[in-house]
Amino acid sequence: MDGYNVCIMSYGQTGAGKTYTMVGDDRSPGLYFSSVDELYRQMKSDKKREIEYDLSVSVVEVYNEQVRDLLLKDQAQNEVKLLENRDGHLFANQVKRKASSRNQVLRALRDACYNRTVGVTQFNEYSSRSHFIMTLYITGYNKLTRQVFQGKLSLVDLAGSERILRTNAEGIRIREA
Repeated sequence: MDGYNVCIMSYGQTGAGKTYTMVGDDRSPGLYFSSVDELYRQMKSDKKREIEYDLSVSVVEVYNEQVRDLLLKDQAQNEVKLLENRDGHLFANQVKRKASSRNQVLRALRDACYNRTVGVTQFNEYSSRSHFIMTLYITGYNKLTRQVFQGKLSLVDLAGSERILRTNAEGIRIREA
């Protein structure tokens, strides 16, 4: 909220609860939902009234060394590329959806989840096979000082880490590992 970049990752073996930590359930919301709720609470707080905020969200996955944009409607053209602007700064060409409400962020998260790569392993019937990265881009404008600050919150659900021999992986599962 004050112009810093933050990254939170969940890491561990397949079936250890990484995705549950990030998503949660109805009784115990995970970090995705809790973080979005806290951001909007902070944006509306009395302490922050002199600051206007803009929020955007992107969601990508890294699968077999390829970065895919999970918010693109055309999933056939979803590879994210690093590009260079006129000033020589690098940027990625992924979609950044404006989000003026909690529901818009959650809708983006839902859309991305439908496009995520999943597969079956011996340890888990529904196992994410990719690193899933949701990034919230926060821009604040202080109306009194006219100061502009930008920060990012990246929430990362890493793919499971396990030994190939214990999973009885074959074919594409070996490549994923």
